[in-house]
Amino acid sequence: MVDPKRPKQNQLLFKTIVDLITQIIYFWDMIIHITPDEFEPEFQEAWKQNLIKSPMIDYATNAIHGWFEDKDVIIFRFKGYGFINDNRHSTRELSIGAAGITLLITKTTEQ
Repeated sequence: MVDPKRPKQNQLLFKTIVDLITQIIYFWDMIIHITPDEFEPEFQEAWKQNLIKSPMIDYATNAIHGWFEDKDVIIFRFKGYGFINDNRHSTRELSIGAAGITLLITKTTEQ
């Protein structure tokens, strides 16, 4: 908590916050969150009902695939947002839940 009567403590708190933000930026170069409303229309409700399993990025189709009714389906297309996935210089991690899919993209090489 910032206390105007304790400027040294405030400076230390501010430095700690800046250090944490710097670490987050260093380790997670980019975070992208995709809500179910951005999915392909026919899969929005299925996602909300937890009927789509094992979402994964397919670089060949530039999309996120999942399993629905025992079929491999495309639930999200990056092309619609002008985004091309390329895993030559970075890694991707998916975090999935009711709110959608969050991608953590981390650089692995300098370009």
